[in-house]
Amino acid sequence: MLPENEDSACLCLIGEPRLMRNSKLIMLPPRQAQIVFVLVTRPDLFASRDMLAGLLWPNGPQGRASLRQFMGRLKKQSGPLQGWLEIDEDGLRLADRRPDIDFLQLAGAEDVRGDGPVMFPEGLLLEGIESPTEAFEALLREHRAVLAEQRWRLAQRAMRDLTRFGTVERSQLDDWILRLLKAARECPIFCV
Repeated sequence: MLPENEDSACLCLIGEPRLMRNSKLIMLPPRQAQIVFVLVTRPDLFASRDMLAGLLWPNGPQGRASLRQFMGRLKKQSGPLQGWLEIDEDGLRLADRRPDIDFLQLAGAEDVRGDGPVMFPEGLLLEGIESPTEAFEALLREHRAVLAEQRWRLAQRAMRDLTRFGTVERSQLDDWILRLLKAARECPIFCV
Protein backbone atom coordinates (compact mmCIF):
# COMPACT_ATOMS: atom_id res chain seq x y z
CA MET A 1 0.00 0.00 0.00
CA LEU A 2 1.25 3.44 -0.86
CA PRO A 3 0.95 6.94 0.52
CA GLU A 4 -1.61 8.90 -1.49
CA ASN A 5 1.04 11.03 -3.23
CA GLU A 6 3.00 8.00 -4.51
CA ASP A 7 2.57 6.47 -7.95
CA SER A 8 4.72 3.43 -7.28
CA ALA A 9 7.21 2.31 -4.67
CA CYS A 10 8.99 -0.84 -3.64
CA LEU A 11 11.18 -1.16 -0.58
CA CYS A 12 13.91 -3.70 -1.24
CA LEU A 13 15.56 -5.38 1.73
CA ILE A 14 16.98 -8.22 -0.37
CA GLY A 15 20.35 -7.20 -1.75
CA GLU A 16 21.52 -3.72 -0.85
CA PRO A 17 18.63 -1.99 0.97
CA ARG A 18 17.03 0.49 -1.37
CA LEU A 19 13.79 2.16 -2.25
CA MET A 20 12.43 2.35 -5.77
CA ARG A 21 10.09 5.33 -5.80
CA ASN A 22 8.53 6.50 -9.07
CA SER A 23 11.38 4.85 -11.03
CA LYS A 24 14.05 6.55 -8.89
CA LEU A 25 16.56 4.52 -6.90
CA ILE A 26 17.16 5.73 -3.34
CA MET A 27 19.70 3.84 -1.22
CA LEU A 28 18.39 3.27 2.28
CA PRO A 29 20.66 4.32 5.18
CA PRO A 30 21.79 1.28 7.22
CA ARG A 31 19.94 2.16 10.44
CA GLN A 32 16.67 2.76 8.59
CA ALA A 33 17.09 -0.55 6.74
CA GLN A 34 17.69 -2.32 10.06
CA ILE A 35 14.58 -0.77 11.60
CA VAL A 36 12.36 -1.71 8.65
CA PHE A 37 13.77 -5.25 8.77
CA VAL A 38 12.93 -5.57 12.48
CA LEU A 39 9.40 -4.29 11.80
CA VAL A 40 8.71 -6.69 8.91
CA THR A 41 9.81 -9.67 10.99
CA ARG A 42 7.16 -8.86 13.61
CA PRO A 43 3.66 -10.30 13.07
CA ASP A 44 1.99 -6.97 13.85
CA LEU A 45 4.67 -4.83 12.09
CA PHE A 46 5.35 -3.14 15.46
CA ALA A 47 8.49 -2.98 17.60
CA SER A 48 8.66 -1.45 21.06
CA ARG A 49 11.35 1.05 21.94
CA ASP A 50 12.90 -1.51 24.30
CA MET A 51 13.08 -4.12 21.56
CA LEU A 52 14.66 -1.67 19.08
CA ALA A 53 17.15 -0.46 21.68
CA GLY A 54 18.15 -4.03 22.52
CA LEU A 55 18.56 -5.08 18.89
CA LEU A 56 20.08 -1.96 17.37
CA TRP A 57 21.68 0.11 20.13
CA PRO A 58 23.80 -2.16 22.34
CA ASN A 59 25.02 0.46 24.82
CA GLY A 60 22.27 0.16 27.48
CA PRO A 61 21.13 3.60 28.71
CA GLN A 62 23.28 5.36 26.10
CA GLY A 63 21.64 3.20 23.45
CA ARG A 64 18.19 4.21 24.66
CA ALA A 65 19.16 7.89 24.41
CA SER A 66 20.54 7.28 20.90
CA LEU A 67 17.28 5.59 19.93
CA ARG A 68 15.26 8.51 21.29
CA GLN A 69 17.39 10.98 19.28
CA PHE A 70 17.15 8.83 16.15
CA MET A 71 13.35 8.53 16.41
CA GLY A 72 13.08 12.28 16.96
CA ARG A 73 15.09 12.91 13.77
CA LEU A 74 13.02 10.31 11.94
CA LYS A 75 9.79 12.13 12.90
CA LYS A 76 11.11 15.46 11.61
CA GLN A 77 12.90 14.46 8.43
CA SER A 78 11.41 13.98 5.01
CA GLY A 79 13.66 11.02 4.18
CA PRO A 80 12.91 7.92 2.15
CA LEU A 81 10.60 6.42 4.77
CA GLN A 82 8.54 9.57 5.30
CA GLY A 83 4.89 8.68 5.83
CA TRP A 84 5.49 4.94 6.13
CA LEU A 85 6.49 4.76 9.78
CA GLU A 86 4.25 5.58 12.72
CA ILE A 87 6.15 6.65 15.82
CA ASP A 88 4.62 6.96 19.27
CA GLU A 89 5.74 6.73 22.89
CA ASP A 90 5.49 2.91 22.82
CA GLY A 91 7.53 2.26 19.70
CA LEU A 92 7.49 2.15 15.94
CA ARG A 93 5.09 0.59 13.43
CA LEU A 94 4.95 0.26 9.67
CA ALA A 95 1.95 2.25 8.49
CA ASP A 96 -0.96 0.57 6.73
CA ARG A 97 -0.21 2.71 3.71
CA ARG A 98 3.31 1.62 2.79
CA PRO A 99 5.22 0.51 -0.28
CA ASP A 100 5.49 -3.08 -1.41
CA ILE A 101 8.35 -4.78 0.45
CA ASP A 102 10.24 -7.47 -1.43
CA PHE A 103 10.99 -9.56 1.66
CA LEU A 104 7.31 -9.72 2.68
CA GLN A 105 6.27 -10.63 -0.86
CA LEU A 106 8.84 -13.40 -1.23
CA ALA A 107 8.38 -14.77 2.29
CA GLY A 108 4.62 -14.94 1.73
CA ALA A 109 4.69 -16.28 -1.83
CA GLU A 110 2.80 -19.56 -1.91
CA ASP A 111 1.81 -20.03 -5.50
CA VAL A 112 4.10 -19.97 -8.51
CA ARG A 113 2.09 -20.24 -11.69
CA GLY A 114 1.93 -18.47 -15.02
CA ASP A 115 3.23 -18.63 -18.55
CA GLY A 116 6.76 -17.45 -17.92
CA PRO A 117 9.49 -17.80 -15.35
CA VAL A 118 8.84 -16.34 -11.95
CA MET A 119 11.40 -13.74 -11.02
CA PHE A 120 12.53 -13.33 -7.45
CA PRO A 121 15.16 -10.95 -6.13
CA GLU A 122 18.70 -12.21 -5.77
CA GLY A 123 21.12 -11.32 -3.03
CA LEU A 124 21.28 -11.63 0.72
CA LEU A 125 18.79 -10.07 3.04
CA LEU A 126 20.25 -6.69 4.12
CA GLU A 127 23.35 -7.29 2.04
CA GLY A 128 26.29 -5.14 3.12
CA ILE A 129 24.67 -4.03 6.39
CA GLU A 130 26.63 -4.78 9.57
CA SER A 131 24.85 -6.21 12.59
CA PRO A 132 25.03 -3.91 15.62
CA THR A 133 24.36 -6.69 18.15
CA GLU A 134 24.46 -10.48 18.45
CA ALA A 135 20.67 -10.52 18.87
CA PHE A 136 20.22 -8.64 15.58
CA GLU A 137 22.68 -11.01 13.88
CA ALA A 138 20.69 -14.02 15.11
CA LEU A 139 17.44 -12.50 13.81
CA LEU A 140 19.07 -11.75 10.46
CA ARG A 141 20.51 -15.29 10.17
CA GLU A 142 17.12 -16.80 10.96
CA HIS A 143 15.36 -14.79 8.25
CA ARG A 144 18.11 -15.32 5.69
CA ALA A 145 17.55 -19.06 6.20
CA VAL A 146 13.78 -18.64 5.74
CA LEU A 147 14.41 -16.64 2.58
CA ALA A 148 16.81 -19.26 1.19
CA GLU A 149 14.31 -22.05 1.84
CA GLN A 150 11.53 -20.07 0.17
CA ARG A 151 13.74 -19.45 -2.87
CA TRP A 152 14.39 -23.18 -3.04
CA ARG A 153 10.66 -23.97 -2.97
CA LEU A 154 9.86 -21.29 -5.56
CA ALA A 155 12.63 -22.48 -7.88
CA GLN A 156 11.41 -26.08 -7.60
CA ARG A 157 7.82 -25.08 -8.43
CA ALA A 158 8.93 -22.92 -11.31
CA MET A 159 11.00 -25.79 -12.73
CA ARG A 160 8.00 -28.12 -12.50
CA ASP A 161 5.77 -25.57 -14.23
CA LEU A 162 8.32 -24.91 -16.95
CA THR A 163 8.82 -28.57 -17.75
CA ARG A 164 5.06 -29.24 -17.64
CA PHE A 165 4.31 -26.77 -20.45
CA GLY A 166 6.53 -28.70 -22.88
CA THR A 167 7.32 -25.60 -24.95
CA VAL A 168 10.21 -24.43 -22.84
CA GLU A 169 13.23 -23.15 -24.73
CA ARG A 170 16.56 -24.70 -23.82
CA SER A 171 18.01 -21.34 -22.67
CA GLN A 172 15.04 -20.81 -20.34
CA LEU A 173 15.47 -24.27 -18.87
CA ASP A 174 19.22 -23.72 -18.44
CA ASP A 175 18.54 -20.42 -16.67
CA TRP A 176 16.17 -22.09 -14.20
CA ILE A 177 18.54 -24.99 -13.60
CA LEU A 178 21.20 -22.44 -12.62
CA ARG A 179 18.70 -20.62 -10.36
CA LEU A 180 17.73 -23.91 -8.72
CA LEU A 181 21.38 -24.79 -8.09
CA LYS A 182 22.05 -21.34 -6.64
CA ALA A 183 18.98 -21.61 -4.40
CA ALA A 184 20.18 -25.03 -3.24
CA ARG A 185 23.60 -23.60 -2.30
CA GLU A 186 21.98 -20.80 -0.26
CA CYS A 187 19.51 -23.07 1.52
CA PRO A 188 20.76 -24.12 4.97
CA ILE A 189 19.22 -27.59 4.71
CA PHE A 190 21.80 -28.33 1.99
CA CYS A 191 24.79 -26.82 3.79
CA VAL A 192 26.95 -29.38 5.55
